Amino acid sequence: MNLTTSIYQANEYIKEKNYTGARNILDEVLMEEPDNSKAHNYLGWLFQYNYIYSESFKAERHYQLAVQFNPNYSATYINYALLLYNENRLEEHLALLEKAESVKTIKKARLYEELGVNYEARKEYTKAIEMYKKSISMAFLEADIDSVTGLLKKCYTKKYLEKSKLTRVFNIILGKE
Repeated sequence: MNLTTSIYQANEYIKEKNYTGARNILDEVLMEEPDNSKAHNYLGWLFQYNYIYSESFKAERHYQLAVQFNPNYSATYINYALLLYNENRLEEHLALLEKAESVKTIKKARLYEELGVNYEARKEYTKAIEMYKKSISMAFLEADIDSVTGLLKKCYTKKYLEKSKLTRVFNIILGKE
């Protein structure tokens, strides 16, 4: 079995929504090479997003194995980060993204976008805005820039509203309202 060809075929099956075929191939790859990080990453994705398998605990285990077997395989970090964020595990999400910063092949625009999302969820708007700006500066595709610009605008609005609330509270405390 040519493992590279098998991984390619599994990816094609995923594009065709033939998830059972993809899983069968990936299981075969792991039987032959249990430490294949790409196969673990793809299985993680199948378990995370596919309606047939949708089992986040299995997805997480495959992502963990992918990172363990090849800490420089960048695709796993973003997939795993999305799982952690969707489960509102913000501390783990942030720790994983910080670890991913040292991976040379990671798409920095995507990484900074995810960091921005994390900080925004924590209501750390200044840090979120900084990350969104970094993301925009590293992005190449207009669609990516537009998407992150929307996140940036939303974050500025939240920051302004938060500041307005604090100003009102202080005014009430000081008897100015």
